[in-house]
Amino acid sequence: MLVSSMSKKHLRDAIKHGYTTDDLTVKYECTAEDLEYRIGQLYSQNNPKVIKEIYNDLEANRKKNQKKKVDAPEVVSTTDLVTGDEMVFASVENIEELPVVPLIKTLDDLRAEEKVLSNTLIQLEGEHKKHAEKRVSIRRHLEDLKNKITEIEATLKKLGEEYEQKMAEANSLAEEMNKLCVPIREKRSALESLRREIEERQKVTIYVYEDGRIEVPDNPEFVIDDTGYEELRNQLHEKEECLDLRLRDITTLARLLTITKDVEQINLACDVSVLEEAYHSISGK
Repeated sequence: MLVSSMSKKHLRDAIKHGYTTDDLTVKYECTAEDLEYRIGQLYSQNNPKVIKEIYNDLEANRKKNQKKKVDAPEVVSTTDLVTGDEMVFASVENIEELPVVPLIKTLDDLRAEEKVLSNTLIQLEGEHKKHAEKRVSIRRHLEDLKNKITEIEATLKKLGEEYEQKMAEANSLAEEMNKLCVPIREKRSALESLRREIEERQKVTIYVYEDGRIEVPDNPEFVIDDTGYEELRNQLHEKEECLDLRLRDITTLARLLTITKDVEQINLACDVSVLEEAYHSISGK
């Protein structure tokens, strides 16, 4: 059996059954140097301390076997002398088995074994080299992944801090908004009330009587100015809206249009319905 065929399991089982270094060299028909080289191959990836423990176990087995030889009882022979041609039998106990003496190999055998070992070694070293190259590539990839993870962790940390900051700002603004809601409602209500008052104050109520009088009794500040109504009156005669009006009504309409030309909102109270209709149609108010 070649020493190259020895596996870790074979070696552990041999140590467990009390094998020594010499026993292994006999079993695998190799030298102590060959055995040492094979053990180094099997545990090349392990801590040197593991190999040292293996040799310590082998040495312990050697000492244990040696102690058994020293402590073995003396051979006790019992001979029974009988008459005739009967032979004397001896019973021997506790005789230790002698080691197997290896056969002497020829030079061709050694060369053949050397070739097998060399090819096996080349194959194993080739596989070892491939694994080593692949391992280097994997370690580089792992390093790249580690760097990326570090960058991602830094980015996540920065984003987390920014998130917390913005969340605090948003909560603070929400509190400020809640505080502003009450005065906003109050100011909005006051503004609407003021606008209604302004609208009412801006609206002018004009009373137009059948006899042609025009008055604004509810707003003493309003000035009734009908200057230049004559020209407008001449133009109204040609208006379709004024065909059903009397001449006095056309004059009143001309005065009313002149007085209210700059007034945006007007509340008209007119005794003459056709005059009121004509006013709304012409003024658009």
